[in-house]
Amino acid sequence: MTTVLITRGCNQETAEQFMEGTDTYVRVCDPATAQLVIFTADPVTAVVRVDGEEIFKGTIEPDKRNQFALSTLLTKGKRLARSGFLSMISFGGEDKTCVRSTNPSGKLLAEAATGGLFPAFTLEIRQGLSSHGPLTATYKFQLLEDHLFDRRFNGFVSSRKREEPCPVFTRDARPVTALDATPRCAACGDSINDPLTGCENAECPTTAQ
Repeated sequence: MTTVLITRGCNQETAEQFMEGTDTYVRVCDPATAQLVIFTADPVTAVVRVDGEEIFKGTIEPDKRNQFALSTLLTKGKRLARSGFLSMISFGGEDKTCVRSTNPSGKLLAEAATGGLFPAFTLEIRQGLSSHGPLTATYKFQLLEDHLFDRRFNGFVSSRKREEPCPVFTRDARPVTALDATPRCAACGDSINDPLTGCENAECPTTAQ
């Protein structure tokens, strides 16, 4: 069994997160000190990918708190910019200037300034000590700052909030549905037209007394 969590960075507490589709959104307030933590009962290999490209591979020791700094795993220096769309983000007081250019294929290439982190990555857990071992788990993480996490989470909750119909009651607080039910005698099951008179069935045990 393998357990994966991310610490939020401002302290060593586990970061808040929620799952939407196949992505797990994580509140990270200080990526510079945030950690990816992996616990496992058996030796496994962890592979971190960004846009499908492997940027980290390491053996995870069993029965031990294996910690990896996000600032080390997800810096842009972990891989070279390649063709296609590359999305990056800078947190905190880092320079957030973006340099944009167009590659030969005509697709937009976006690259964050020094200090940026990839905000999205996939973690693969593979059995054994090889990155080609059987895949046992896949985690797709999206790292969000506090205000972005709140905005995303509020939208997630709002989209799933059910519209409950407002209850309608009679003047004496009985539900309207109660008026549709015909009262019946508990002894014989015959309908009761007048609650004050009670059951009028001549063969009912209550009228025979």
